[in-house]
Amino acid sequence: MWRAIIFLTTIGAAVSLLAACNAPVADPPTLAGEAVAFGAGAGGARDACFTCHGLKGEGDGPVPALAGLSSGYMLKQLKDYADQWRDDDIMTPIAARLSDADRIVVADYYAGLPPLRKGAAPADGSAASLFIEGDPARALEPCAACHVVGGKDFGIATPILAGQPARYVRDQLLAWKESRRRNDARDVMGGIARKLTPEEIDSLARHIEAMP
Repeated sequence: MWRAIIFLTTIGAAVSLLAACNAPVADPPTLAGEAVAFGAGAGGARDACFTCHGLKGEGDGPVPALAGLSSGYMLKQLKDYADQWRDDDIMTPIAARLSDADRIVVADYYAGLPPLRKGAAPADGSAASLFIEGDPARALEPCAACHVVGGKDFGIATPILAGQPARYVRDQLLAWKESRRRNDARDVMGGIARKLTPEEIDSLARHIEAMP
């Protein structure tokens, strides 16, 4: 009799153990976007977004403002950095270390922040004309054809431009012009930037920073 009890007890324990092994395991909790932005991602403090992009995503100089950009656009850029379609000594390794979940939450976090304007002095009228009308004589499309008047965006491929730091805009247009940036479908931006003179790039960058 006691052997039967031991046998049944052993079988019961084994069944319980198998059931526990096959039970669904909860996914690890996803970090909040703000936590990732302030250094709680895989790379720790060295990857904290705020150290370059500012406490409120305002950006400065060669660093873009992230506050208010669409989350889809930021997700695409993070993936492009990680896959080296867009090269940067700082951003490429940071993006590669972020998990897909962390990219999503940090993009959503910055998308939810109010855009911050810098109030720069307006550029000359020729830059405004290029932005709104382009230059038909050179088959140069206006910025507003995609980014619309006021610098707002249409989604994943066309970021908000208004208020972006002039130096950042200038650097990116030069990168398009020189084919150092190549993560645009059908090379639309490269084709436009190659038609712009360095002086036009400079004035457009200042105009965009001053846009409300």
